[in-house]
Amino acid sequence: MQLLNASNADVLEVFVRLNSYSVKLTPAELRHAEYLEPVKWAIYDATREWPTLWNEYKIVSVRDSLRLKNTSTIAEMFIILDNGYGDGGEPSITKYYKLKKAEEDIYFVPMRERLDDILKEIIEKMADDFKATTFFYAPNFLALFAAIAFLKGYAPNTRTTENVEDFRGRGVNWEDGIERLSEMAREFDEYDPEADSENPYASFIAATKSTTHRISSRKPRFEQIVREIAADAPQ
Repeated sequence: MQLLNASNADVLEVFVRLNSYSVKLTPAELRHAEYLEPVKWAIYDATREWPTLWNEYKIVSVRDSLRLKNTSTIAEMFIILDNGYGDGGEPSITKYYKLKKAEEDIYFVPMRERLDDILKEIIEKMADDFKATTFFYAPNFLALFAAIAFLKGYAPNTRTTENVEDFRGRGVNWEDGIERLSEMAREFDEYDPEADSENPYASFIAATKSTTHRISSRKPRFEQIVREIAADAPQ
């Protein structure tokens, strides 16, 4: 097979795909094969144009990225911006593809612009100090993304946001928020459920250690992050 004007990454991806046999396709790979509409390309293009998330910060590992699992993470960001933060996981992503398959390219342009805005802000403000923390672990990276989208007024209210609806559009207080997120990250790493029963981040930590796709676990993590980084957040 001859590849013209292909990068090393393109060659590696094709090689792995041609030589990956007797392995069940991932839901992301199945969607990529099934859909030809703009919804697929909007998500796929954003995934490829943010390689630093996978190659440098390992939000999704390089190995999983070769199986297109990083497109699932980006798809969830589109869903957050379009429909708000709710239940996640592969079935929800596939449902979104089906619902949006009739939409033209222009439908996804503002979402892509907002996605880029949020990701640039996260990388600029947090990458150097947080890349080894729970916030650069895909489920909590999504919760962080959702919180920022919500505080910027980019994402609508959902059942996940019902306890913090007044925070929507308030903006992000990065100066104090970084310090609070740093404390949360330290507490997460050092948490002892027997010794730290009064830990103010106990619900965040417990939710992170449970299932990560359901509202029941997403809601406490989202609420905690929103309260910690919102502009004019109470001390």
